[in-house]
Amino acid sequence: MISNCEMCGATLNVKKAINAVVVCEYCDSATNIHGVSRLDLSSDERASALIKRGFILAEFQVWSKARYVLNKALEADDKNANAYLGLLLVDTKRSKVHQLLLNEEPLFTNENYQKAMEFGDDELKIKLKGFNNAIIEKSLQKKKELEEKNRNRERRRLNKQVYEIEVQKRRKARSRRRLIISIAIGVPLILLTGITIRDRVLSIENLRTYSNLSSAVAFVNVDEGERIIDRRGLNPTDNDRAYEVNSRVRNAVGFSRITFTEWGIILEDVTRLSGERYLISANLIAGWLSRNYGVQVEVVEYDMELQLEEGVWRESRFLIPGITVEEVRFVKDNQPVTLRRTEERLYVRRSERSEEILVDRYWRGGLEVTWTLIVGGED
Repeated sequence: MISNCEMCGATLNVKKAINAVVVCEYCDSATNIHGVSRLDLSSDERASALIKRGFILAEFQVWSKARYVLNKALEADDKNANAYLGLLLVDTKRSKVHQLLLNEEPLFTNENYQKAMEFGDDELKIKLKGFNNAIIEKSLQKKKELEEKNRNRERRRLNKQVYEIEVQKRRKARSRRRLIISIAIGVPLILLTGITIRDRVLSIENLRTYSNLSSAVAFVNVDEGERIIDRRGLNPTDNDRAYEVNSRVRNAVGFSRITFTEWGIILEDVTRLSGERYLISANLIAGWLSRNYGVQVEVVEYDMELQLEEGVWRESRFLIPGITVEEVRFVKDNQPVTLRRTEERLYVRRSERSEEILVDRYWRGGLEVTWTLIVGGED
């Protein structure tokens, strides 16, 4: 009577025999307990039989038994590359060798891959190396596509956000101008300004605290609950955190609107920095900041966004508004600071249906540049 599995050598439970046939609980091989024993196979023959059985078990995704059988094969021949290849299939949960290409992680970190490369013939080595290189290339390409997708999404979000802010700001500016004109018609000048010469001087001194870089950073470094906000020269808005600068002192202080946030301040329509520096270009202001404040400055430029749906015909040209944004970023006294330059220009299309967009270097009617100063940042 045969009491050991002819495939893996495990002890059989002969009491579970059905018609004298017992199925090994370790490798699923069937053995006739009254048959002729073949346990005297050579090491190579046994390893070959076990590897064949292991690949069959892997094909049917019986992973634990496939691993057991293939490890038994290595006990018979510990340099058999096919046994290590089978274990690589088990490790990666692949039923066929060619499915290794579907693996998301490179194969070279797997110990069984390394053993198969060590003991395999040239054909197997070339195949496995090709699989591994293809997986790495696919992984790098996927990572690159994902990064590009994220960059494009962020760029579109920023462009849209900047454009919406600028459009809203221009609409408010037009409304304010109309309001001022209507008031000027029926109200004496002294009531329009609402400010005396002495008050004007005090307002300018107060508001220059925020357009001066050093004092603005010092203000933000104070905890929000302890900040003292002097509202001289400021007019309230619908937003209880935002104020318009009185029109009589705007040129002197260098901005038209200020918003006090939990984390800092935002100045809009900035024309001067620290009471002396006129804002012209991002690169020029970056150099000036480096020389005068000793800060490391980064200049970031976002892609232009054209508003095709807002195009209009004017003087035989089809004009399209577009916006470009540059940011000058640096850190001063542990506070992040951003100077954002937004430029609105008009671009020309040859016709309303044409796809070709041209920069109209001779059209001056649509150029508008605004600066925004942001001191502080959200945690």
